Amino acid sequence: MDITLYHSPGACSMATYVSLLEAGADFDVKIVSLKIMSNRIQYMQR
Repeated sequence: MDITLYHSPGACSMATYVSLLEAGADFDVKIVSLKIMSNRIQYMQR
């Protein structure tokens, strides 16, 4: 099974990140910016 965690520093995904590390799971982390995503959503709603 391939696991990819989409993570934004300071977000709730930190708990999942720590859990995966503690479990010794093999996973990839993709860092995303929620600020950029929020700006795009606001722009699209205009």
